[in-house]
Amino acid sequence: MMKKLFFICGALVLAGSLFAANLDKTAILKKVAAVYNQPQMSVEMGMTVSVMDMSIPMSSKFWIKGNSFRVETIGQLQQGLGSFQTTMISDGTTLWIQNSITPDIMKIDLTKLPDSIRKSFVQSSFMGFDPQTLSQNSNFSDVTETETGNAKYYILTTTDLGAMTNNLPQNMQMMNQKFKKLVLWVDATTSQITRIETYGDAQQPGMDITFSNLSFSPIDGSLFQYTPPAGAQIQDMTNQMFQGVSGGNNPLQQ
Repeated sequence: MMKKLFFICGALVLAGSLFAANLDKTAILKKVAAVYNQPQMSVEMGMTVSVMDMSIPMSSKFWIKGNSFRVETIGQLQQGLGSFQTTMISDGTTLWIQNSITPDIMKIDLTKLPDSIRKSFVQSSFMGFDPQTLSQNSNFSDVTETETGNAKYYILTTTDLGAMTNNLPQNMQMMNQKFKKLVLWVDATTSQITRIETYGDAQQPGMDITFSNLSFSPIDGSLFQYTPPAGAQIQDMTNQMFQGVSGGNNPLQQ
């Protein structure tokens, strides 16, 4: 009886090790890349940002079509201070940012920025992380599997975020450098990214993003057009943005 018990336990351990070996992160990430290799998509996002013992909940809707994108965000300020709304709209040449906290509308002329930076704006509009960049990253050091409810997920972890942010503008690299670990949740059935957690020094995620209602249905191009309201104050932030993404060197002013 004891021999049978040892045999069964040994078989379970062996099966577990073989199963873990079958969690091929490269294959998982290739499937993720294939899912997001689409000309257009929309997705809903829920995000919690933890800063100085405060948690700021936000919800966003994201649309992208080629080099055009639109992000609508609603966030909750500290208790008693109400909420805010931010809308970012780009047709690939001009980026408009409207925030309910200030009456000014920001404008950035993307045609005056290097192509690499223009492209990174599209990527980073996906809450700072481009799915293609994530899926092509080879620095995920650990992959496990878990079940939540009736769904099965692959969980990939990396402590090297540099490779994911090298192609982003410098100011966005600085933002992401505040985090030391990223945990990526991938639906084992659909290969869709369902959650991204980033950690600093604390055990609680500094940024926790969940994704839902991913769609690749056609998007009307008018969604990426924007006309400022009559009488609105426009702040052209092109020079300031160039300084931010180029480390202070701004040939636009020379």
